[in-house]
Amino acid sequence: MTTDRLKDAFDQIRAEEELKAHTREFLLQKIQSSHKRTVFSLKRLAVAAACLLLLFSGGCYTYFTPAYAISVDVNPSFELGINRFDKVVSVEAYNQDAYRLTTSLDVRYLDYRDALERILSDPNMEAYLIEDQPVAVTVFGADEKKNSEMLANVTACTSSYLNVHCACASREEVSAAHACGMSFGKYRVFLELQALDPDVTAEEVQALTMCQIQGRIENLSGGTDGEPSHHHADGEWEKHDAGHGHGH
Repeated sequence: MTTDRLKDAFDQIRAEEELKAHTREFLLQKIQSSHKRTVFSLKRLAVAAACLLLLFSGGCYTYFTPAYAISVDVNPSFELGINRFDKVVSVEAYNQDAYRLTTSLDVRYLDYRDALERILSDPNMEAYLIEDQPVAVTVFGADEKKNSEMLANVTACTSSYLNVHCACASREEVSAAHACGMSFGKYRVFLELQALDPDVTAEEVQALTMCQIQGRIENLSGGTDGEPSHHHADGEWEKHDAGHGHGH
């Protein structure tokens, strides 16, 4: 083999080695670049998933957490927990009559106005309304503006029922009622009775209907017309206009 041919052969080997080296470097760069893009994409996906999870869990928490409540008291005494979207998300019964009523009705996730309408038009509640027993409906929550809005809506919803009394309450008053094991409507008339009869106890009142409590208040306050005293809805009871018919 001549010197030129040997030189050409060695040059070709070096060229092949350089090509291999360049090819390896090119492929390594591509792999590294692809890996970086994959890691970056996975990080973006993880961040997006975390945001969605946070949004979903936060939204669920907000939806299922009561922000306001409506207490309904006649003999059944119960409270409807209302979320920030005006939906009923919880029902708390305070006596057996309330437990039987609320378990027979499906009011969860209804708008609170529809829930009230369903409750008041139920035959078990109509019996109390026909007997002209006082029904206390109390709205409470942290936002006074929202409380006032809800009170106006509740008053409108119940306007066709006789002897329904609507009011707002503070969180402090409601906490005191719950500490006594009562819904707020019953607790309020208990306080009225206790002011006239300091010896009366919460345990004693828990066993009484709203009508019985009002009767004792009337007897102690010297009422002679048999009609319980009523006040206005600016923190006290509001009696609906007797000119409204039952309508249900």
